[in-house]
Amino acid sequence: MKKATSESNLSNTRFSDANLKSASLIGANLTNAYLGGANLSNADLSYTIITNTNLLGAFYNSETIFPNGTDLSKAIYLDSGANLSHIYFSKINLNGVTLSNTNLSNSILKYIDLSYANLSNANLTNANLEGTILDGANLEGAIFCKTIMPNGSVRNN
Repeated sequence: MKKATSESNLSNTRFSDANLKSASLIGANLTNAYLGGANLSNADLSYTIITNTNLLGAFYNSETIFPNGTDLSKAIYLDSGANLSHIYFSKINLNGVTLSNTNLSNSILKYIDLSYANLSNANLTNANLEGTILDGANLEGAIFCKTIMPNGSVRNN
């Protein structure tokens, strides 16, 4: 996505499940926009107008910059050490995301793109990864116990 300027009017826009990773939306008008399920990892939304913007299920990390006072209570923090137990992800693009040391136990992670993601030391106990893309993902030290793998097999180690 190109850098938005302070004149960019994106109000009432639906960004559901959009990959806005590393997007620069500095100063854009996102009034009444829908960002549910959008990947905002590393995005810069500083000085953005987000009045009535729906962040339900939007993903962000420690590098995401929001305007002061942004309510992130309905957004999902995706970063090392996060507790994402019992969460449901489906058909989203999270390639390259860092989820090392993350608790993903009992989560449904079906048909998502986790290629080149860092899942080192992640807890994947009872997780369902059916149809998930793991090409190039770092799985070193990940815990697999009753984990349904992308091909439908069950992994226990």
